[in-house]
Amino acid sequence: HDIDYRSRLGLEPASFRIVVGAQFIARKGYADLLEALRLLRDEGRPAVCLWIAPGPPSDAERAVLEKAEYRGLLDLRLQKDLGGTSDDYLAAVAQLADCFVLASHVEGLPLALVEAMAMAVPCIATNINGVPEAILHGRTGLLVSPRAPRELADAIALLSGDPVLRRR
Repeated sequence: HDIDYRSRLGLEPASFRIVVGAQFIARKGYADLLEALRLLRDEGRPAVCLWIAPGPPSDAERAVLEKAEYRGLLDLRLQKDLGGTSDDYLAAVAQLADCFVLASHVEGLPLALVEAMAMAVPCIATNINGVPEAILHGRTGLLVSPRAPRELADAIALLSGDPVLRRR
């Protein structure tokens, strides 16, 4: 793919960009990620986060992004904004992500996580269901407890500050 997805989406350059590829629904852990991002911002360690959803969120879910404490922490886009095909989505993740995060509360073995790992994107995910089948903590990614924004924030900060660990 010769498409510049940063330009296509109008994204500012970032030294470290988190990408999430999932529906913007509660069981995907968006509230935990937002709280982790808020913690990092309040500690002077802000992280840039792009969430790519297959379809639009409900009005109630979109309203969460407008809460004062979360405003501006997460850039929610739709897969169709990338071009609409799964190839566009995968190419955008590979091009844009310094880290892929999946903070889900319920999952089987998430395809988005496996795809990100196959593209050599460092991953952080919750230690639930089939996820530990894909991620061996500290070796092939980082696992955090579900519903643990502090743990998630610490894992993001660790990867953000350690390019050697990200490459490994």
